[in-house]
Amino acid sequence: MSILLKVERESGGQPIELGNGQITGYSYTNTSPADFLAKAYNVVHSIQIRGEIPLRLLPPVEQDADNSNTLYAWALTEYRPDNDYYRTVTVRIVRHEKTIREVKFTHAYVHVYQEQVNGLKGVLEFELVVRQKKDQLDNIQFGSVESIKQDLTKSKEKRAVTLSGISKIEPFIYKDTSKEGTMNVLNLNPLMKETSPLNYSGAIRDGNEEDENLPENIQNEIRFISEYWETTPYPNVKGEIHAVANALRKIGRSGNEYAIMRFNTFIPMKKIVAVQGFVEGTGDGRGFDINSHSNRTVQYAVVDYATGDVTSFNYTGTSHQTWFDEPWRSATIPNDNMSVSPGVNGENLYFSLSSGNPLIPVANIDYKIMFKTDRSAGTISYDGVRNEFPAYEVYYNYNSKGYTPVIQYMPSDNYFSPGGLFDFVGNQAIRGTVKFK
Repeated sequence: MSILLKVERESGGQPIELGNGQITGYSYTNTSPADFLAKAYNVVHSIQIRGEIPLRLLPPVEQDADNSNTLYAWALTEYRPDNDYYRTVTVRIVRHEKTIREVKFTHAYVHVYQEQVNGLKGVLEFELVVRQKKDQLDNIQFGSVESIKQDLTKSKEKRAVTLSGISKIEPFIYKDTSKEGTMNVLNLNPLMKETSPLNYSGAIRDGNEEDENLPENIQNEIRFISEYWETTPYPNVKGEIHAVANALRKIGRSGNEYAIMRFNTFIPMKKIVAVQGFVEGTGDGRGFDINSHSNRTVQYAVVDYATGDVTSFNYTGTSHQTWFDEPWRSATIPNDNMSVSPGVNGENLYFSLSSGNPLIPVANIDYKIMFKTDRSAGTISYDGVRNEFPAYEVYYNYNSKGYTPVIQYMPSDNYFSPGGLFDFVGNQAIRGTVKFK
């Protein structure tokens, strides 16, 4: 059996083609959004490819050389309408000269790419995860049978007609009657309950009869993320936080070896002004603080080392725009362009983000950083790129031994404004190793 990979650019040129044993693993997944309780039509389609390329076959990196037909170069490509950011990816699995699987993403983009050199074997080991552009899901092709695609299209059209006549399902609403002097039968924090409804809305209350036997540090983590659960307006984010709470609960009951990472960005000043009376808004007004909930973005990951499972949530804070110091409007943007991708057994975690201000869409906060943990040495190293603005803080907690600061970056005077987000300013490469507790 052999696995073949082909990556083609719309503008033409030499495609990327790998085969002859260079692909060692392949997986295809489609996942419903977290806020759906049944199979959804807008699933996330992903292809994961793992491979090994002999070092002798890699082209040398030379000045003015064209290395655009390599996975590494594609992964580094920043989005522009005319730069082949989206490409056609075809994967074929051939057995006894017969194709038993074929998947083609017509508008694929790199979601995750990581590589490392194995000097003993003399190969470059890589992992590539691609996804199909969301508005092009109908163009994914499975095999060479065109009728499959036609049947899927007809099914979707039929479903749309049928669903139009269904009455709207009202969400479960929590009613707090405690102020009226009557007994409140729903006095437990729904986030603390493993089977709590994801479309729950209303105030989250204290109390955890179900989890009172969990270790105190696990209970504290669940209480901490509860505030994010309360403040986010997005059901899918609530679902992600709910999943993290359940992962923490599982670790607390099993006693498994684990780690938690918190990755926050925040605006250190209380107010930012680019154009007085027009482009201005409020910041977070704080310094480095592991326990602060005032952030622009939050990525929170839990690693269960006993199982290798990584559970995470991505959260965006609410933006507030002012008009000559007076509050004007506020909004919160979805977490579509945020992801935490795990490596093998949770030892490597890849954090990526591209998130902007929904009220003043000038530029996005961007970063792509890989974290590698060496538990035997007690170290965590990082390598990647980030913007010059705003402030960044990353903390790592291994087996409830306390949080260790991994990254703490405060913008310099030259970039102490949203101007540090512009693409022409450039990304700052960062690298380092920290010993954790």
